[in-house]
Amino acid sequence: MDLMLFSVLDSKVGLYARPFVARNKPEALRSFTQIARDPNHPIGQHPEDYILFYIGVFSEQTGKVLSESHEALAKAIDLLQPSQPELMADA
Repeated sequence: MDLMLFSVLDSKVGLYARPFVARNKPEALRSFTQIARDPNHPIGQHPEDYILFYIGVFSEQTGKVLSESHEALAKAIDLLQPSQPELMADA
């Protein structure tokens, strides 16, 4: 099975967090939305500073990582509304 790789950019620091895996972009977006709305999490405390990125694929069969794109999916600040989150059109 291939798993998608994601990372969160801290735009203030200019560094990406340790990558995490999800089955698809909506699943990663759901996780990012939960922490963006958590006032006890650093991302929830400063949502204007964080952006979720799709960074590639990890193959469980081969152990290889394929970085096919680097795509901004959502800014944490944009996920604070209670409406359904959507993927970003542009970063």
